[in-house]
Amino acid sequence: MVGEIGSLGGSITPDVSLVLLGAEATISAAGTSIWDETDSLFFAKKIEMFGNSDFVMTVKFFGHIVNGQPSGTNARRKAGLMIRKSMDPSSQHFSIVHNAEAGICIQYRTNFNERTNYKCDYVDESTAPFLKLVKRGNSYDGLYSVDDGSTYIYLGTSDLDMSAVGAASFGSLEFGIVALSNDNTSQIKATFRYFNIEKKEVRNIEYL
Repeated sequence: MVGEIGSLGGSITPDVSLVLLGAEATISAAGTSIWDETDSLFFAKKIEMFGNSDFVMTVKFFGHIVNGQPSGTNARRKAGLMIRKSMDPSSQHFSIVHNAEAGICIQYRTNFNERTNYKCDYVDESTAPFLKLVKRGNSYDGLYSVDDGSTYIYLGTSDLDMSAVGAASFGSLEFGIVALSNDNTSQIKATFRYFNIEKKEVRNIEYL
């Protein structure tokens, strides 16, 4: 099953439930960006979570490089991990993504309907980096590894008050594997694998 935030569609193969068991997944996704005041992306799944958690996954784009540029796909396509206050396109969020043009980036929206902030370290598109998103209270960290998870490079932190509201939320937040093509007229493909929740304070898994 799939989910979208302001995008024009996408799919995941195999069934998303197998990702939690370590299966490799392929996502095809449209969506324009994680940027400005609203987002447009594909949510491959979401987890209802609370407390402190560490999420780890590798991601790699399909395709190849021609003359130093991605061939046949938008250079600003992204895929990675995200925590959001809600599924609203203007929601507060924190993400760590592999950006084909810029490398590994953290992106975050501090307040509802504000522009997204970012910080990037260049990593070649042909790599399959490990991405790590860490939540400790209202502090969110982004880290990555280019040596199969042996060592992690700290990229950045943002302090965000994403306390959920409403009787049905019980303080939970939305966690998802995300991808977007940066162009709603076409889709990109990315592979995700080795998903792991290293610190499990996740209450319930809900598939979209």
